[in-house]
Amino acid sequence: MEPLQQPDVTLKPIESIPSPAKTIEVMKRKKGKIILAEGETTGHAHAISDPGAYLILLDDGNMLLDVTSNKVTVYHETHRPIEVPKGKYLVGRVLEFDHVQGSSRYVLD
Repeated sequence: MEPLQQPDVTLKPIESIPSPAKTIEVMKRKKGKIILAEGETTGHAHAISDPGAYLILLDDGNMLLDVTSNKVTVYHETHRPIEVPKGKYLVGRVLEFDHVQGSSRYVLD
């Protein structure tokens, strides 16, 4: 399966939790939604309202999205929705590199 992306959020399919990471907690929904990332400037969010998905915090600082239903949809106020099939995904953020300053930072939404 190919990785999925909704501009600044990525979902990388995995078979299982990467060793030696362990589950710390299942993240609680906010107003019925799983929040993958919140916009730093707009307050918009990459969110899932569908049941059958869980966001899990791992002890290595990564987040794992576990989709247990056939599919869920990630919505964002200003981006096209994406469908995420059943499976496990590492949730990531897109980095941009500033060649002038020689530094990288997360893309802000």
